[in-house]
Amino acid sequence: QSRRSLTELSDIMIGFSGYSSVIIRLPHSSSTSSSILESICSQTCISYARASQLLDLGAIYNYTQDPSNQPLKSSPSPQLRLSQYSFPLQTPVQKDSWLLIYTQPPEFSIADSIDWNSRIIHEDTQFLVIDKPPNIPTVPGIQNLDQCVSTRLLNLRNQQENSLFPVGRLDSCTSGVLVFAKDSKSAGEWTRMSQLGLIRKVYTAACVNRLVVDKSFVGKEQMITHWARNKKLMKESQGNPRIYSRNKSVDGQKEWVKVQMKVLEENRVEMNQLWEYKVELMTGKTHQLRLQFANMQSELFNDSRYASVSGISHDGSIEYDRIDWFGESPDKIGLSCSSIELLERDFSIRAEFKQKFKPWWR
Repeated sequence: QSRRSLTELSDIMIGFSGYSSVIIRLPHSSSTSSSILESICSQTCISYARASQLLDLGAIYNYTQDPSNQPLKSSPSPQLRLSQYSFPLQTPVQKDSWLLIYTQPPEFSIADSIDWNSRIIHEDTQFLVIDKPPNIPTVPGIQNLDQCVSTRLLNLRNQQENSLFPVGRLDSCTSGVLVFAKDSKSAGEWTRMSQLGLIRKVYTAACVNRLVVDKSFVGKEQMITHWARNKKLMKESQGNPRIYSRNKSVDGQKEWVKVQMKVLEENRVEMNQLWEYKVELMTGKTHQLRLQFANMQSELFNDSRYASVSGISHDGSIEYDRIDWFGESPDKIGLSCSSIELLERDFSIRAEFKQKFKPWWR
């Protein structure tokens, strides 16, 4: 079979999973990485070194059927996700099976420079708590298995996949206290505690503009309420957050859900002219704190995604459901989970986990 360019191969895969990818057919069975890499090089213009990198990242999947012949929503599940952690293979990749190769996976090279042992805050038989750095995801993505917090912690402990359960995720661009359960029972216990209001999370938020609520500076403890579109009732792009509203008239309507944060204290960081706020998360919605601060024209430091909607409040019309107003996702923002408290049923503190390192912007 002649070598084909990535452009030619990509024509086969336009729109597959929304990512840049190519498909090749394996001419022989194999249980070694070198044989599979040689097949990739012989059928594409991907170099052996780059193919090896993609394999290390977990960006290569093996299918028993050609996934390009299936509708996107019903494409067959891969037989195996190939990666540096899967070799040597116990069951060889079969002849005439298919490889799906994600050619441009997001990469988080900071994972290689972090001393992960130094990041551990607490560890017992149930939970592992770390101070997460920014610019790295909590869990693997479809294109990158290796460069994430959970995989690196598993490597640190020489543990098998699925032996860590994230019970509270942080965005890639967010840093701070992050908790993993060591088994499903402990993960369930954490979930029940959260549902009972026995998990208290406090964040440090850094803003260029001082926070103003109802034309007054926030100088003392204050609850701040917004309303978010109920994504369960939206037909399109349900995974994407929308800008928030401060219009109390929507309260109680099924199309809207209440989101709240409590500002605990305000501080001025003179070294970089930022305003810092200690904030308790009262509800947990996607990008909630980022959207609440942006709504009040105090977008978080370096948050290029929501800076473009700073000061804009949803008026209830469909026009304000647009997501094309949002900017590119940043590598890191002025937001860090500074502490997590586990409470007893009488709300006394059972345990507290505090961030070990200073936030990156200090």
